[in-house]
Amino acid sequence: MSGDGPIVDAEVLLADTLAASSHFQTLVGAANAAEASERIFHDELPRPEGETDADTLADFLDRLPFAVLWTNPEEGFAATAAAGGAHHEFIDSGELVVEVWKRVADADLDDDAAAARAFKREVGLVLTDLMELAGAAGYLAITRLRAAGPWRTHPDDAWTQGQALFARLNISWG
Repeated sequence: MSGDGPIVDAEVLLADTLAASSHFQTLVGAANAAEASERIFHDELPRPEGETDADTLADFLDRLPFAVLWTNPEEGFAATAAAGGAHHEFIDSGELVVEVWKRVADADLDDDAAAARAFKREVGLVLTDLMELAGAAGYLAITRLRAAGPWRTHPDDAWTQGQALFARLNISWG
């Protein structure tokens, strides 16, 4: 581990695992894991360089597609004493959250069902990759995956978020 503690270490391992997903790379238009890593943000979407005000629609659309990950504020970390283990030996676990965002394809702007179906397929393939990578050397030891969504940006928010879809993934580790 990096020495940053188990919470930050888990976030870094999840970002590495997500970036290694060939289907996430395809979703974000990256040629490899290094490029995919540039589309993964921790805790929040950073402001464009030199800007202090709220993002403009152009700023937001320029960032799509992307993922934002954070530690679940309610179920983020736990340490459980190992049964029969040495004195003070603990097993770490927790839950991370990832939101995956993508612009609605032009062909699906007027077809919510088609847009949702296409995005669910992409997210499902990313989940399959995460399950295959779980626990391998250098990747997060994922123990449970839950997906919610997708949701489409509300028409009232179109002026700041455009036509986008997002899904929320809750990822337990330990």
